[in-house]
Amino acid sequence: MTCLTKIAELRAERDRLQAADALLRESLQRANSSIQRLEQTIDDNIVDHNEIVQEMESRHKEEIENQQFEWLIKDEEARTSSDKVRSLTYQLDEARRLLIENGIDVSSSRGAPECRYVQELGQWEEIELFGKDKFPNLVFTCDWKKMMYIAERDESGAWLSQTWQSLAMLDDYCEFRRSEKGSRFIGGLREYLEGGYGGAWAISSGRYRSNESDIVKGSRKYSAERIFNVPKEVDPSGKAVMYSHIVIQTKGTVSPRIYFRDCVQQLGKIVIGYIGKHPRNTLTN
Repeated sequence: MTCLTKIAELRAERDRLQAADALLRESLQRANSSIQRLEQTIDDNIVDHNEIVQEMESRHKEEIENQQFEWLIKDEEARTSSDKVRSLTYQLDEARRLLIENGIDVSSSRGAPECRYVQELGQWEEIELFGKDKFPNLVFTCDWKKMMYIAERDESGAWLSQTWQSLAMLDDYCEFRRSEKGSRFIGGLREYLEGGYGGAWAISSGRYRSNESDIVKGSRKYSAERIFNVPKEVDPSGKAVMYSHIVIQTKGTVSPRIYFRDCVQQLGKIVIGYIGKHPRNTLTN
């Protein structure tokens, strides 16, 4: 074998080794890239998992807090109703005693009073069909499809009962505002509820929200969901923002609400712009 042949063979072997080295380096680089992608995927999954866990914990905590708040409201309502019944019973008994002492027949005073807001059908559709007659001091401009969304999820009828009670309270409040006594009344709906002016149709003041948070009002996305139809006498555009609302239920993803606008000064009525699930906010989005 000549020297030139030997050199050629060595060069060929060198080229082969270099090619093999290049292929190996390329394979290692691809493997390293795959490992990096896998590590990134694992990291992303961990982050996603942690976010999901945190979100679930946050929702669970919120649901517990909402449930506790709901219990507090119901407890307050029960105590208030009980106190009111005892007070009215005592006043009635005293009035009867005085009448009897003065020789006046009180037998007719034991009849059941007329219930102006009686719910005859016990169905959500009753609000749409007979709302104007049952609640003459309210103007309904709401989208009834939104109301039926919560109706389909109201298995126990508790939401309907609370909604009817709340509408009756607003109707009674509006009538009170137009009365002579109401014209001298200093305050708003909260003072009306806390002062015991609502009688049998009052709801807990804890269910009333006079406003929304600054975050909701400052968000174009969230505030847009609180723009509802109103009579042209209220706004020529036929639309108006409503932040005042009644809480029908605090817990769960639906959490029904009634949004309204006090138009007693303009129309002598209250406008009901929305009955439905909780509009989006930072917690429900």
